[in-house]
Amino acid sequence: MATADALEPKLRLFLERRVSAALTGVASGRIDNVAIHERVPALVDGLAADLDGRSSAAADALNPADLKKRSARVHKVAVQAALAIENDPALRVACANGEIGTRAWVRAGIDWSVAQANGFFREGGSARLTKREVLGYSYATSGGPPDGPTVEWLMCTAASEGGRAPTEPLRLLDVGSCGTLFDARYDALACTALDLCPQEGNGHVLQCDFLQLGIGPSDGAPAIEPHERFPAGRLTSLPAASFDVVVLSLVLSYLPIPRQRHAMILKARQLLPTPDACSTQLTAAAQAAAQAAMHDADPATSSGVSRGEISGVRWRRGLLLIVDTYSVDRRARSWRDQTRLREWAAAIESAGFVFLRHVTLQRSHALAFATAPMSDAELAALATREPMEMHMKREQRAQGWEAGMGHGASWAAGTDLV
Repeated sequence: MATADALEPKLRLFLERRVSAALTGVASGRIDNVAIHERVPALVDGLAADLDGRSSAAADALNPADLKKRSARVHKVAVQAALAIENDPALRVACANGEIGTRAWVRAGIDWSVAQANGFFREGGSARLTKREVLGYSYATSGGPPDGPTVEWLMCTAASEGGRAPTEPLRLLDVGSCGTLFDARYDALACTALDLCPQEGNGHVLQCDFLQLGIGPSDGAPAIEPHERFPAGRLTSLPAASFDVVVLSLVLSYLPIPRQRHAMILKARQLLPTPDACSTQLTAAAQAAAQAAMHDADPATSSGVSRGEISGVRWRRGLLLIVDTYSVDRRARSWRDQTRLREWAAAIESAGFVFLRHVTLQRSHALAFATAPMSDAELAALATREPMEMHMKREQRAQGWEAGMGHGASWAAGTDLV
């Protein structure tokens, strides 16, 4: 596959200096002597790889004219990435130094994420969502609710099969981890942390380009390669449906291409479990209730086999948690006025999620989604689905970047930069 090494050397040098200047606070018009930040080469590599997409054969066969067009696209999104960093100076230095996790408002987002996970899996949130969906299905198909014993068995089964015991670790994937944020202060969490360019010497954060991550069979194991710079290693693939929670904290707004944001959502969906359809769950609960009536069994004390495992029904769901800055959308008075976030929610729901809630934190938006029922064919289609565009409020203000980007305009016109 073609990589950023195929970029013209002058373009690569310009892009690395431009983004390094944004990270270190140097004026964008004075970048000739800027030192390349250690995180920037990986960013440029990722941009080139993502723009090549899945057509590796076509990328390898690019002629000079097409290569120049590709280089221009990489240039455009790299400049947009630099603008994103420059437009949020409060995060610039913290991101560059790997210290973002020490900020109180960032920790508030992590605390919120843990509270949502506990509420969903340990305090009945998953079971209540299942009950709401199954009752809605029953009203839509039969005009009324299921009988009392069926509802009772439904709730007990959803709680026991879809929930977690207080001491059972929740499998959490922290994508774009600035250090190890989900640490020992949080009980019963089994966290896997990954980042495109982890902090040097951090033995807990795996190096990984999440957009290029492979998804293996659900009964497989993670694929981790040794890496000379990153002690935790380089993560190349994860098993499907192997996590309870995926957290995207301060990640999506730093992706320079709107389609990359939805591509990341699609990838996260493949790593979370999927419940069976409401019709299947309702039928299983009704059968269990009928069987229990014959034996005078209590759903609260009966074995798991009689509660639903007998029919092989899937009850477990996954949770997607997103925390991001007000650069995505303004802080409005009500959800109705959150124009961009509502567009995001619709795009995310189209990837097989159910929107749960939105809250505004001190300096960020927080959104929670649960996985929705999907067929095996629909799940398989996620791997090849074309991502949607997820735009941000900030991008509306930056649409005129091409008119005043200085050196970038010179390169686009074919002139030398250095």
